[in-house]
Amino acid sequence: MVFKDEFSGRADWPLLKNGAVHLYWKIDVYDETIQALKALNYRIMNIHYESIDQFKSELSFKLKWQEQFGYSPWDGNINALNDGFRGEPFNSSDRNAICISNYHGLASEDKNLAFKLLDLIACHSRDYLLFGKVLLGLIQTNDPNYRCEGIGGTITFWNPVEWSNSSRGL
Repeated sequence: MVFKDEFSGRADWPLLKNGAVHLYWKIDVYDETIQALKALNYRIMNIHYESIDQFKSELSFKLKWQEQFGYSPWDGNINALNDGFRGEPFNSSDRNAICISNYHGLASEDKNLAFKLLDLIACHSRDYLLFGKVLLGLIQTNDPNYRCEGIGGTITFWNPVEWSNSSRGL
């Protein structure tokens, strides 16, 4: 997919312009963005974090782990997760969004995994763009101060609606 100036009003434009991974504090802003991406025919991969085991299982299901690798669930190996992002469900869709709600739970339980997950999304997003595909990460956290610098060689940005501190109650 090639983006042109006339696409600048699309819901995905401001997200892709500032990097692939975006943080959301308010669940309604997060949900509105997901609906806007659905209207643009994005495949939405919703994952709600409750526990490490639940997250690994749900991520395995969404990434079609059994079909890709012959075992399930994903065991937490980051190199394997990197491989998992290279195949399905991304092979059969040009527009994808990985949407993780309750992310602050993951970040507090396993900071390293939380960071590496966002880093992989950012890195694979750039790879997908080379093939005319789009991958976005929408990350909902209840922590309005959350920062994750250095993913994909850049920092995470708050979404355009919640960019200012005052919009996040700060």
